[in-house]
Amino acid sequence: MEKNQVRNRQSSILTLWLLLGGVPPVLSGLIAALAPKLYVEFAGATDMFEPRGYAAILFVLSLQGGDAFGAGAMCIIGAVYGNLTVKKLFAAVGIAHSCFELWLLPTSYMHWSANHPDAQFSTISLAELWFFFAGHALLVIGFTYGLLVKDAPVLDDT
Repeated sequence: MEKNQVRNRQSSILTLWLLLGGVPPVLSGLIAALAPKLYVEFAGATDMFEPRGYAAILFVLSLQGGDAFGAGAMCIIGAVYGNLTVKKLFAAVGIAHSCFELWLLPTSYMHWSANHPDAQFSTISLAELWFFFAGHALLVIGFTYGLLVKDAPVLDDT
């Protein structure tokens, strides 16, 4: 396999994982930025907040939504228009971000559960949490594979 084919393979793998990592934040970011109330209602979290806290969470979600949209859009733009170096940089940042999220989600949930022992998550919220966790774990695996893919001998039976 020629060096150029390995680079094309590596670039294709990184493009795939950058797109997979960019689309969900764009979609959830749009919903959170443009309709934060719908976002909270979909998660089943409307009863978890007092009126002042509910207003604050809507404000924070609209800001977070814009941030997620911007990050996802940059990931997609880097995947489509970036060269291999840009894709490698985005993949390394994606690994760091996903590892941080994999650490933050369980620790935040444990802290929140300890402070609110009577509160329960809705089924859709739990599914969303597991999807978030699994998605970030897959991104770590995919980005790492994309960064580590090396030239492999090709077996030719002809």
